[in-house]
Amino acid sequence: MISSSSESETIQMSAELSMSTLGDATDFPYRAVSRAAIASVFFFILALPGLVPTFAVLLALTIPGMIAASMALRATSRFPDEFSGLHLAVAGLAINGLLLVAGVAMHTYIYLTEVPEGYQRVSFFELQQKANLPDGPTQLAFEI
Repeated sequence: MISSSSESETIQMSAELSMSTLGDATDFPYRAVSRAAIASVFFFILALPGLVPTFAVLLALTIPGMIAASMALRATSRFPDEFSGLHLAVAGLAINGLLLVAGVAMHTYIYLTEVPEGYQRVSFFELQQKANLPDGPTQLAFEI
């Protein structure tokens, strides 16, 4: 028969062994990267072509990027043991905001300076020939 002191020592040793293995597991806990932080960087990449004047409307994608980054900041601050990606969220917020401000400023500058001094901006539709003129392209299309 085993004495109660050796039995308690065995239980204590197994408890210490299990605690030491649990201690190793909690030293490096798994934390998921916030999906909203990743989405903010993704929206930034999608909005980059907005710097080209033809695709200026794509700069609007920085707004959902900043919203996603704000959501990621909130999630990582409320649940720090569950989510990582705080630095990614801060970077996403900064680069989306910078792209929005710089892109709008660049397009505004281009718009204000593309017509030389003393000239007036004319839209494409003002250059079209009137439909009731004899040599108008619409009459030729109907005659054929």
